[in-house]
Amino acid sequence: MTHLAGHRPPDVPAGPPGAPVVEIQDLVRHFTSRRLTGRGIEKSVVRAVDGVSLSVGKGETFGIVGESGCGKTTLARIVLGLLSPSAGRVLVDGVDLAAVRGASLRSLRPRVQAVFQDPYSSLDPRMRVGRAIGEVVAYHHRAWDRARIRARTTELIEMVGLDSSKADAYPGQLSGGQRQRIGIAKAFATDPELVVADEPVSALDVSVQAQVINLLMDLQAENGVSYLVIGHGLAAMEHICDRIGVLYLGKLVEVGPASVVLSAPRHHYTAALVESAPGDGRRELSVLTGEPASARAVPSGCRFRTRCAAAQARCADDEPSLAELGPGHSAACFYPRLAPNG
Repeated sequence: MTHLAGHRPPDVPAGPPGAPVVEIQDLVRHFTSRRLTGRGIEKSVVRAVDGVSLSVGKGETFGIVGESGCGKTTLARIVLGLLSPSAGRVLVDGVDLAAVRGASLRSLRPRVQAVFQDPYSSLDPRMRVGRAIGEVVAYHHRAWDRARIRARTTELIEMVGLDSSKADAYPGQLSGGQRQRIGIAKAFATDPELVVADEPVSALDVSVQAQVINLLMDLQAENGVSYLVIGHGLAAMEHICDRIGVLYLGKLVEVGPASVVLSAPRHHYTAALVESAPGDGRRELSVLTGEPASARAVPSGCRFRTRCAAAQARCADDEPSLAELGPGHSAACFYPRLAPNG
């Protein structure tokens, strides 16, 4: 594989030393939902993301896990600039993504790129994949001539483990794993500092998933890129992530080193996710006692209390904040699970 350093345009400044590549501060995104009832049109507010703060350091992989509807994809779309927040900020190299316009925004956007869940839908089926990558390279390096763009396109295709002849193929002529590799090549065409990967392997055959995960890890090791990975396969997330944040109804309920969070969870919701994960004889969500709550009607106090066997009276009145329970390990729970040595 080829190191990508040296391709960044000179007019794109780097962030201050030691600063997070991306910092998310009190991020909120609410949607207004309308539905027809017997009483007419009823409006409600969907609290998709409801006060999330986190940072991703250089060369770090931060994973977000949680059930469907917890706000993972909404969070990813805000970080990518595809949705604007209702409140809060996303700082890229210390610059507020929502506060810049024009040339400043154009220089900032290439730093954050995406790898999507479905590699086929993210590629134009009528365009050869080499041209799709080349267009990104050309836009990012506007002063380059055609020969240099072609050379860089070939370099990117080979970098993701494909033969350069694949440049002439259409997406429909490639396997799912090959299409995802092309999607990764496109993401790296702008020499990003952060790649947001939304379920990057869930649409692939199990036999291919490990290959793509290893490719992402190799690229990170060689280029120092950071990842924000959205996922639900806990085994894969533990393998690829340095830290993990567990999202429930738009809020982080546990954050910490991936190996610690997934082997010794302190929040009862995280424990339920771990126990229900496939393999190793794990069971269904046996610790959950109630019905799943809705982002349209978030419970008072602790939003997980309606499903938690450990909930007490205080949980209905007060909302817990993330509190440190160990080195770099926090949970938002008044009555957390005991640590393994506790």
